[in-house]
Amino acid sequence: MGAAAPLVAVATGHPVAKPTVWLPAFELIRMHGIWPHVPDFLHRRWQQWRGRSRTDRMPLSPRLAAWMQQKRRETVPPPESYAAAHFQGLTRGLWQSAMEFGDVLDGLQGVESRMPFFDRRVIELNLRIPLEMKFRRGWPRYVLRVALEDILPPEVQWRATKSNIGFGFYQGLLRHERARIEALLQKPEQLRSFVDPKALGSLWQQAQLPPEQNEEADFILYLLLILEAWLRQPTPVSATAA
Repeated sequence: MGAAAPLVAVATGHPVAKPTVWLPAFELIRMHGIWPHVPDFLHRRWQQWRGRSRTDRMPLSPRLAAWMQQKRRETVPPPESYAAAHFQGLTRGLWQSAMEFGDVLDGLQGVESRMPFFDRRVIELNLRIPLEMKFRRGWPRYVLRVALEDILPPEVQWRATKSNIGFGFYQGLLRHERARIEALLQKPEQLRSFVDPKALGSLWQQAQLPPEQNEEADFILYLLLILEAWLRQPTPVSATAA
């Protein structure tokens, strides 16, 4: 079966010859039966308990922590549809910032990356694809998976997990940025308005644990290094004059 045939089959609603693969029953119930009906505040509590909310574990200064708590309480009108929510996610600036950041890293390595899924035509098509074609039989990205029939091996096409680059990030941070981190711990005055200097020492100790144990303390330190480098930049003359 060619790549176009499964895509047409899904679009027309006819049964697809392959796959007959389903996610485990527990995952189906959790993702599509229980999780969508859990209130937002319980979502946040669950993420905190699982250690997935970075901002809750950052050594924030009391003033900044209070400001962030206030921002969290502000209600944002929910999007009117799934497509509107998708568009909102694409245009809120996160992806643009990530790609600009990636361009700098790629340039340092002498390469130029390409993002085919961020082609405008692909995005416009994706926003028009019905939700039931994206999530089906318990699988996310369903229409993409069936479109890659006979192109990718089945173990890749129907993989339910992602690769984890955390170990390489962790090793690179400790190998190349240790001196900057130790200098930051000795003179944290520049970050005093944003973080609690007393908490940086314990954060650094936690960051030296293996990635599966440090609860993303290494990533938090990485963000603090970026903030410190940004604050060290000279203030433009126009800004000081204003």
